[in-house]
Amino acid sequence: MFCAIISDVENKAEICFEVAKRLRRTNKGRMPLNNGDEAFVKFFNLGDVERCNIASGSIEMPLYEVTIRDVCEAVCAVSEESPNGDLLLYLAYRRLNQIDIATIHSNEVKSVCRVLYALSKSGYLVECNSKLVCSIVEKHARSMNARDISCIIQAIKFSDEAALIPLLRRIQAIVGEAQEQSAVGVKSASVLISNLANIAHEENVECLHTLKKCAEAMVDNVKRDAATIGQPETFTAIVIALGKLQAFRYNQEIYRCFEILTGHILENQLLWMRTGRIYDLNKLLSILAAIRPQAKGDKYIQRKRAPSICVEETSENVLLSGLEMVIKRLSELYVAGLGRLNSRAEGVDDTLIRNLCHFLEIYRAHDLCGVLSLGDELNRELLRTLSDRHDYMKPVDVIELVLYLQTVDPQDANLRTMQAAAIKRAETDANVDERQWGRIRRLVSPRKQ
Repeated sequence: MFCAIISDVENKAEICFEVAKRLRRTNKGRMPLNNGDEAFVKFFNLGDVERCNIASGSIEMPLYEVTIRDVCEAVCAVSEESPNGDLLLYLAYRRLNQIDIATIHSNEVKSVCRVLYALSKSGYLVECNSKLVCSIVEKHARSMNARDISCIIQAIKFSDEAALIPLLRRIQAIVGEAQEQSAVGVKSASVLISNLANIAHEENVECLHTLKKCAEAMVDNVKRDAATIGQPETFTAIVIALGKLQAFRYNQEIYRCFEILTGHILENQLLWMRTGRIYDLNKLLSILAAIRPQAKGDKYIQRKRAPSICVEETSENVLLSGLEMVIKRLSELYVAGLGRLNSRAEGVDDTLIRNLCHFLEIYRAHDLCGVLSLGDELNRELLRTLSDRHDYMKPVDVIELVLYLQTVDPQDANLRTMQAAAIKRAETDANVDERQWGRIRRLVSPRKQ
């Protein structure tokens, strides 16, 4: 790829410098300090140095053919563990920007989309690719499938919303064709909903219309086959979509899709009640808690419309039943997880603890103790975990857990001691960033007043 790039650019020295810099970093300095072209070629082991035309600070390499598919395969093979991952991404970025979009074939479009997505995930500025992306969208939107579009939308921040129009029209066509054939997938619809929701706003009518079409496609799919709710991957896809659609209360048609999907989830609790996907259940709990009527004593401080299923109204009792079941299932999963953790000699499961903290944050914020109290078994396991392992935990997690347990036993002096130790540790811990420290201050400030 390097040779193909070098053969077709004027700024060879700049590219050689960038490549050498990355090679030194990944090879722990073993790249020759001499920036001379001959040393560079030898290090690359490119074969006969005499075949390369070396002169006046530039380098002429033998011509190599590197196709778009080659670039795609290289980039898609990059992982966090790849020793030369950064170098490959840099070369892919350079090679991609040499491509004449007008000459690529329709079957190469998906490869370009995958490369752009891989580059965006790795932090390459999308603005650098904007010209390339706009050209692809303008010339090849009609040949893209749902996956291509998902890649390209995630890779670009469209400052010019007009550039989105061909893509939005293509999404509408894909969804329309799929609905006619009763073949729209829940997962595909969820990905499109997530991507569109990230860029949609009240003034962008075309984008909102496309988002509505994708949401309706998901509703139709769930209506046709309610069993999809109980399948782990499609359950995840529906919950993700619900989390995105919930924000569109200002658009009646989109929010109606949210209500219908929520109603289907609530009416089919038996299909997903045994799921072990903690993250998804946390998310679902947050969604359901946000739409229930918030009660304090006998007076409602905020009444929200209950979700509906098709035309029938889902009763408040069904909503509360769903909340109870999610809380109960999450309690079971956390008790089991903490039990496994407490059986170890040492260490901590950061993912489990972070999910638990998120669960307890939702539970406190929405006053869900009025729906279902957490059992003594969870409280015991949590107290044991915190007592034995608080030094292994992140300070912010310790404080989150202490705040919950203080609602169970406000007089426990050990909890206050652990909280004070966590705050002191956070003040000197290099791993506590500004975001975590801000979170800690917000958590403990009310307690100090």
